[in-house]
Amino acid sequence: MAVAGAKLALLLIHILGVAGDGYSSLQENYYGSDNHEHPKRWDSSFKSGLVIGYVFSSVSICTIFLSYCVPWAHLNKRKRNKMTMKTPMMASLMERQEKKRTEANEQICKLGNVVQPWSFVVISNATANFSRANKIGLGRMGTMYKATLPDGRFLAVKTIVDFHQFEEQIVSELKTLGTLKHKNLLPLYGFCVESNTRLLVCI
Repeated sequence: MAVAGAKLALLLIHILGVAGDGYSSLQENYYGSDNHEHPKRWDSSFKSGLVIGYVFSSVSICTIFLSYCVPWAHLNKRKRNKMTMKTPMMASLMERQEKKRTEANEQICKLGNVVQPWSFVVISNATANFSRANKIGLGRMGTMYKATLPDGRFLAVKTIVDFHQFEEQIVSELKTLGTLKHKNLLPLYGFCVESNTRLLVCI
């Protein structure tokens, strides 16, 4: 603010100097350089009015500048500083998420050698397009549906919701269901990973 006050004072001094020069020039043009007999009262009033007008206009402009432009500049500076701080953090977070997603996709590809990948079209037909009539359960990670294959076999299909947040859990569940056999666990028969779809197929 001290710098702004100093700049304002210099600006006013400059304006007053310009006002004086402008007034002198106006005198010479109006009366002539050799004519010194003009009414002193009008001369004093005109000079005072001219200076007051210049000063008033200058103060108004400076007030508007200090009231709006300076705070706006400080606000933009703070926003830029915040963005500068957030950008590396956001980049680091996105990099970690992308790394986890890549690792999860690699694990899913490896699991294709252990359990059978399924087509979404086949599963959708087997569950009658995931109809409510075939819904058999609702878990923490998604909904379980009954699927009927063309040969008459019955399977259980589990849909995975919010897969972006549960990629690690999906891989963990695929590993667990594919390698462990327990009376309380359904043996993993296959899985489906297509576009935004994540499905587990169990016997």
